[in-house]
Amino acid sequence: MPRPQKQHRQRRQNNAAGSSTRREDIHQAQLEQQLEDAVVHTNEMAKSLQPKATKSAYKPKQKEFKEWCKEKGFSRITRYQVTGKKLNLFLQEKVLGRERRTPGRRKRNTEEMENEELSDGSGDSDGDGNGDQELHLENDDEEEMDQVENLSPQEQESIRLIGFSTIDQYVSAITALYNEQLTAGVNVMENQPRINAVKNLLKNARILDRQKRRDNYEDRAAGTIFDGYSTTEKLAQVVDYFLRKDRSEHYRNAMMLLLVHHCLLRGENVRSLDLPDAQTLSLEGEGVTPDIECHALVILINHGKTNKFGKPQYGSCIRNDDIKTCPWMTLALYLFHRWIVVQEPFPNMTKPESWYNIKLCKGDNVDNTKEMQPKAHYDAIEKGFKACHIHSMAKTHAGRQSGAKMADIRGAGESDIRRAGRWTNDALESAYLTNLPRALLRVMAGFHKDGGRFYLRRAIEKPDPELCHKVFPMVEVWQERINRGREHGDQSIAADGFLQMLRQLSVVFLQDSVPLQELYPCLSIWNAPLFQDPQYITFKNKLTRSMNEAPTPQDLTLQMAMPLMHDYVRAMHTDVSAHLASLTHNIEQQSQRTSQFLDDLLSCRAPFSLQVDPSYIQNSHQSFTPSAPSTSLPITTNTAAINRTISNVGIPAQHTNNTPTNNVITTSSTADDPPHYKMSRGITNLYDLWREWHTGLSGSPAVFELERTWKTKWRRGDDKWVNGRATIICEIQAYQEKYELTPEAALKEIDDRCIVLGNKSINWMYENRTKWTTRVEE
Repeated sequence: MPRPQKQHRQRRQNNAAGSSTRREDIHQAQLEQQLEDAVVHTNEMAKSLQPKATKSAYKPKQKEFKEWCKEKGFSRITRYQVTGKKLNLFLQEKVLGRERRTPGRRKRNTEEMENEELSDGSGDSDGDGNGDQELHLENDDEEEMDQVENLSPQEQESIRLIGFSTIDQYVSAITALYNEQLTAGVNVMENQPRINAVKNLLKNARILDRQKRRDNYEDRAAGTIFDGYSTTEKLAQVVDYFLRKDRSEHYRNAMMLLLVHHCLLRGENVRSLDLPDAQTLSLEGEGVTPDIECHALVILINHGKTNKFGKPQYGSCIRNDDIKTCPWMTLALYLFHRWIVVQEPFPNMTKPESWYNIKLCKGDNVDNTKEMQPKAHYDAIEKGFKACHIHSMAKTHAGRQSGAKMADIRGAGESDIRRAGRWTNDALESAYLTNLPRALLRVMAGFHKDGGRFYLRRAIEKPDPELCHKVFPMVEVWQERINRGREHGDQSIAADGFLQMLRQLSVVFLQDSVPLQELYPCLSIWNAPLFQDPQYITFKNKLTRSMNEAPTPQDLTLQMAMPLMHDYVRAMHTDVSAHLASLTHNIEQQSQRTSQFLDDLLSCRAPFSLQVDPSYIQNSHQSFTPSAPSTSLPITTNTAAINRTISNVGIPAQHTNNTPTNNVITTSSTADDPPHYKMSRGITNLYDLWREWHTGLSGSPAVFELERTWKTKWRRGDDKWVNGRATIICEIQAYQEKYELTPEAALKEIDDRCIVLGNKSINWMYENRTKWTTRVEE
């Protein structure tokens, strides 16, 4: 082959290989670009799905940082790149010492109302939990600014300066901007903004903020446990304020307040509730008698600030003992007014998309799928609090804070409060448990935390099903349609649950309407045709008579009037029953041994000695006639011998023992055999415990003397119980010495403290010694 042809072929092969390489390079570049685009798309979506409250709080601060970077003239390439040093300088120049935004400089808008809910202790900020207070101040309440005008110029300038929580939120906002840049590939890990200088700046700001508040004599109770309301009376006053307005939106506001309070909801949770989110669940074993039913209103929460991924969470409440603060009552009142009085169309439940988006707390009279605006919610609660003289830094969030506080005051456990408020949640709770902490539901409804005490006088009479159907007539219509659809394989758990909730709500509404008419006789809702129905009038008269005449169950009466006495009687009954059982067992054993002894005696298997009086034989031997039956032969038995014989066969000698009824067992003691005394299990108050320890109960020995004489020898397996009671006695003595009190005064103070904490038991006192060993003022 000629040489030019070979060279030409080689060139063609080289060109083909080069073209293939270029195509591969282009393809790889396209793949890399596709990967980058996918990352950008994911990051943009994540940014768009941020909670509205977070975006509205962070966006202005991030914009302010970028404007500052532009003013400083940083390099164009890295001008807006976040670094720790930039953040430190920005805080010093633009944030520290800055005045709060006044209404004239920044209009308080709807989004700013949502900032109140950023400070729940589980939010995005790394603050100290006072963000609610500071964000509210930054929103600049006009009343507060009016009060500032009356101060000196120096005081006005100091009070107008922002506090630590706002500074900390700036750090969180700029850190969020850094994370966005890092994800987008325009920043590096080495520029992490929370450097030591920034951390020290935050520490200094916190110290200076605390000192500023002290120097300005700011209200020390603001933002503490004294902030907001802490009694049912105050909560009832706000509900009363709304109900007397007699408008649908005010019924809604009362319902939202009570749902937030009893279910420990956030403001955004209650505003975003849809109709299918309201369900009901039957709770067995709550009534004082088996025939008394107790139902829980369950709110499904599958979104929110701390639930970005739709995990099922729940809020719940039961009917309240006080109708004025009952969330069931306000929910029934609002829905009846909405669907029957105002005549909003009942939801079309043909398919989910036709009713799933209808709001439970609608924000618009025309569009029932429109959510209530945060500002409207904020303003409504603010007006209610102001009218009832309730001072609270939080507004839409106040019910969640005060509800948890009141549950704690009434004796609910910390774990129950955490579960109810969804401050902790795992797979077990979200998927399998009901998330209904019953002890908290009871105390929030005004009942004792122990079960079996649910009882409502207004629920004595149950309305006829025919009358119940007249409250929400469309319930049965849609239930029948759903049942027909179920026959063809269609089912809807949400629809069934919602209709079941409305059926239960019908009963609640009819029962609660009777006492409500006495409390609010002028409400326009009573003009509805239902309340002129003869069947309703008959039910109303019957329930009124029953409420006035029917006695409260005896067990409930004792528990309500004298809970301590009830517990003491129940404990004494347990002790007496146990003691009687022990005595019965001993008597049965002794009877068996006596029968055995007599059988042995009569069968000559047991020795028996008789002693004849010699004087009788000497004085009457002449008249002794063996053949005559003896009817008056004086024979004396040797008692000691009989006792020895009885002892030999295992029969204890009879003796009297004044044994008290509190599980006391006493035996004779020697130097090597100490007495055995078992401390009482029936004691439920400090006074009896103190008396048992120092003087003894019912003639029994004092535990103090037993301890001093025998150390621990007398306990015989009761060490744990005695040690626990000894610890409480030592704490009482230390309390007495610390505050220089007499024993009686110390006992009274500690007992009163335990009653205030919720009638705490002696076992609780042992496990929570730090909660009662110091006075409240300390």
